[in-house]
Amino acid sequence: LRPAELGAVRRKLKLCQDNAAETLRKAKELSHVVVVTLASSGWVALSCRSFYQSVGRLLKELDVPIIYAQERAKGLQTQYNKAKFQADEDLERYWGLIKGLAIAEEVDSFYSQYEGQSWKNVLSVGDSCFERYGLLAATSAYMQDKMLSTGASTAAVWSPTQEGCWEKVVNGHVKKLRAKCCKLVDQPDVDELAVELEMVARWLDGMVRLDDGFDLDLEVLESEEQVEQIESVLRGERPASQLPRPPAPRR
Repeated sequence: LRPAELGAVRRKLKLCQDNAAETLRKAKELSHVVVVTLASSGWVALSCRSFYQSVGRLLKELDVPIIYAQERAKGLQTQYNKAKFQADEDLERYWGLIKGLAIAEEVDSFYSQYEGQSWKNVLSVGDSCFERYGLLAATSAYMQDKMLSTGASTAAVWSPTQEGCWEKVVNGHVKKLRAKCCKLVDQPDVDELAVELEMVARWLDGMVRLDDGFDLDLEVLESEEQVEQIESVLRGERPASQLPRPPAPRR
């Protein structure tokens, strides 16, 4: 690259890095934060050293756990390849469940601070279908009192806004789980990534505090009107079922 082109690339990467850092800081102020990835061990540290040095330092400063989901699966680790993993429905479901198992373990650990504590508020932010399916599979299985596994499962995978699923009375206590998914654009360019990170940072407070589950897919956004629709939901002015709709989860 010529010096001018290299400078432009560095400026764009810095904007993405700054927006990612702001998102992390806000998330940490509002909640317990965990990074769950299907990549091979060490990928996060390597990526941060190469592109996001300040984000790497911030992850350590904020003491954010990095969970490599493949380490908790049986068998050898596989080089992460999103396109290959999504090549067919069964493979996509399998890797979604691998991520779901890691999500479930981390959520269960967090919500075990006192006897009888139940899952309450689980938000997933990521750019692939795996965390979305993993989140919905883990939370749906929890509400059905069923074990999540990569084998045959009898647990249905529910939409976060599906009625009659996410609240019930157990031993005289109301058990309500808010499953929240914010799926980012798949394989964004650097400009799209900077914009969506800024949007997530702006919306985080509303997403965390909303007293309902939701299924938000930034891939479907096409207009400012849809952005206003999202922000209206996050302010509690509309039901979460009125968010721009993502595709139904695969079964």
